[in-house]
Amino acid sequence: GDVYKRQDESFESFQVKGTHPLHPLNDYQALYTHPAYGDLKVSEKWGKLSLAFRDLGGELSHLHYDTFVLKKSEMLSGLKVQFETNLLGELEAVSLPLESGVAPIRFEKQAAIRFSTPSYLAQFKGTYLLQGLRIQVKSTREGLRLNIPGQPTYTLIPTRENRFKIKSYPGYFVRFEKENSKFKVVFIQPQGVVEALPSQ
Repeated sequence: GDVYKRQDESFESFQVKGTHPLHPLNDYQALYTHPAYGDLKVSEKWGKLSLAFRDLGGELSHLHYDTFVLKKSEMLSGLKVQFETNLLGELEAVSLPLESGVAPIRFEKQAAIRFSTPSYLAQFKGTYLLQGLRIQVKSTREGLRLNIPGQPTYTLIPTRENRFKIKSYPGYFVRFEKENSKFKVVFIQPQGVVEALPSQ
């Protein structure tokens, strides 16, 4: 206990005063997953965030910007918890220094379950035209797949309604936008935005 307490107090001196969380607290609430460490859950209740990981849990107290400190936790008290925002301004991950001498462990935010159901995903499948190329969006057991001629098959992972990230390509996103009752595909990339229209 004492080592943590001293660490915690000394850290407060580095606090950037007068900042606020960068998102509404409700946005942080989600399931976050790591392939080896499993699931971590962040909940919001009465204007306070809490974190649950395996059999550990505690309250998250705002330190500055998108960094919080875990309080009232039996074993991990004083841990600095940092949330990450992607290029689109959405919360994407949370990192925790779970082991000393190892880079913080990054848990990726999971979309609400309803954005992964087969019936939800089926509405996006079809053929679209991207600068003369016919691209295919297919719905599979693993989720949506995107085929562009001459390129590898891309897996689309839901982040929120009508929006997906492209697996293994950080900073690349796909948004489906309704236009005259049909969807078009908007590719959002670090270098700009490209649209693919529904094929007639």
